[in-house]
Amino acid sequence: MAIHSITEFVTPSNFEILLSTVKKLAGNNPTERSYGIPTLPVKIRYCLRRCTEVNKTAGISANDTSIITNAKNFLRLYDADWNSRITSVARHTSRKNKCNVQKLLPFCSDVQKLFRFVKEEVFTLCEVSFFNRKRGGEVQRLTVAGYLKGKKSNALDKDILSTLTDFEIQLCKSHTRIEIRGKFGRTVPIILTRSMIDKVDKLIELREKEHITSTYVFSRPVQSTKPYRGSDVLTEIKGMVCPKQPEAFTFTALRKHIATLTQLYEINDTMQDELAQFLGHDIRVHREYYRLPLDIIQKT
Repeated sequence: MAIHSITEFVTPSNFEILLSTVKKLAGNNPTERSYGIPTLPVKIRYCLRRCTEVNKTAGISANDTSIITNAKNFLRLYDADWNSRITSVARHTSRKNKCNVQKLLPFCSDVQKLFRFVKEEVFTLCEVSFFNRKRGGEVQRLTVAGYLKGKKSNALDKDILSTLTDFEIQLCKSHTRIEIRGKFGRTVPIILTRSMIDKVDKLIELREKEHITSTYVFSRPVQSTKPYRGSDVLTEIKGMVCPKQPEAFTFTALRKHIATLTQLYEINDTMQDELAQFLGHDIRVHREYYRLPLDIIQKT
């Protein structure tokens, strides 16, 4: 029987076909009870539930009881069988694949080399991302309105200033804090140096001359409404600089790099909380996923 749309897939009568299709796409190995692509079943489960909910909503709008009933029954099957027959094997495979895998972090010398390069060659998007250890997709979504509003709100409170050292006051004056939207809609800060501010101001100044109408600071030229992707720019830079371990240079690896270095320096819990908040994730996520369990640390 031919299936022509996702609507036909998310029906009770085709549930078994759906399971076998997902297993095939994920590279199912029934002998070893594993998948070649274990992340696929985990990710697709959310899409299937969302598609079914959309289908049910359409049935309610059209007052079609057959569509509503099919959607409800499919969700019952999904809730009863999906985890035991699909997700459990996928998660087991993922955990097995992570065992005894070499965990690469970029060399400090490479990080310094790349940061000097992006600073000198005016790759401002990557310079800001590197400096703040942000996800590539966060900085690229910085809007002109958000940037200008953030610059205006950086006035220093006199009472707070009186509690700071001269060095801390100088840092406050030479750096600008701007809030952007992070993962899961969280508000996360980025810190900009004076040179970064000058570069971003220049980009905004050139917008009218280049007829750029996009709301993003790091806009693509002419009519595109989307910004440059941080990951694409990083890939381009890696090709120019040629670091010792190019495969270790991702925005996630750079975030793990700073988390692991702070682990080596044994910073206290309060500072760990502040670092996790600045990076834009929960302290539990910081400890479990970002601080790599390096064999050297465990041995010593």
